[in-house]
Amino acid sequence: SIASSMILMFGGCSNLFSIDVSVFDVRNVVRLNSMFSLCEKLTSIDITNFNPKNLVDMSDMFSKCYKLTSIDLSKFNAPKLSQAGAAFAHCTSLTSMDLSYIRSFAWHIMDSLFSDCKNLKYVNLANIYTDTLTKTGSMFKNCESLTSVDFSSFNTKKLKYMSSMFEGCKSLTSVNLWHFVTPDVSEIASLFKGCSNLKYINMASATYKYGSNIYEGVPDGGTIIVN
Repeated sequence: SIASSMILMFGGCSNLFSIDVSVFDVRNVVRLNSMFSLCEKLTSIDITNFNPKNLVDMSDMFSKCYKLTSIDLSKFNAPKLSQAGAAFAHCTSLTSMDLSYIRSFAWHIMDSLFSDCKNLKYVNLANIYTDTLTKTGSMFKNCESLTSVDFSSFNTKKLKYMSSMFEGCKSLTSVNLWHFVTPDVSEIASLFKGCSNLKYINMASATYKYGSNIYEGVPDGGTIIVN
C-alpha cells in the first residue's frame, strides 16, 4: 500500500453498524486521525490485521463511537506512535481497555485519551513506554465507573501537563502514583477534582508547583501522601 493517511475515512458515518477492514493494508499509514470518529452506531470493529508500523498519529480515531463495546489492540504494534489524544474519548460503551500491546517508543500525547468513557472500569497500561510522554491532561476525565488503572511502568520525567487527569472519576477509591517523578510538570490543576470516593492518594515522588483545586471534591478523612 502507498496510502500514508486515512484521516476521517469513515468519520461521521453515523448510521454505520459494522465494517470489514480485514483487507486494509496500513503498513505505510502515518495518520489514522478520526478514522472512525462519530460512527455513533458502530458496535464492533476488528483491526487485528492492522500492522501500523509507521503510524504516528491516531488522535480521535474512535472518538464518539458510542456503541462500541470493545477494541482488540493485541496485535496493534505501533513503534512510532506519538499522538493518541482523545483516541477513545466518548466511547461510552467501553468497559475495559488494554494498551499494553502497543509497543511505541515515541509516546508524547495522551491527553483526553479516555475522557467521558463513562462505563470504563479498568485500563491496562502496563509495559507502556512513556519516557517521551509530555501530556496526560484530562486523560480519564469523567470516567465515572473507573476503578483501577495500572501505571506501574510509567516514566513521567518529561511530563508537563496533567491537569484534570482524573477529574470526575467518581468510582476511584485509590490512586497510587508513588513512582511519578515529575520535575517538569507545570499544569496540574483539578487533578483529582470531583473524585468523591477517593480515599487514598500516593504521590510520594512527585515534584510540582502547587496547582489550584488539585484535591477539590476529594472527601475529608482520606490519606494523601506527597513529597
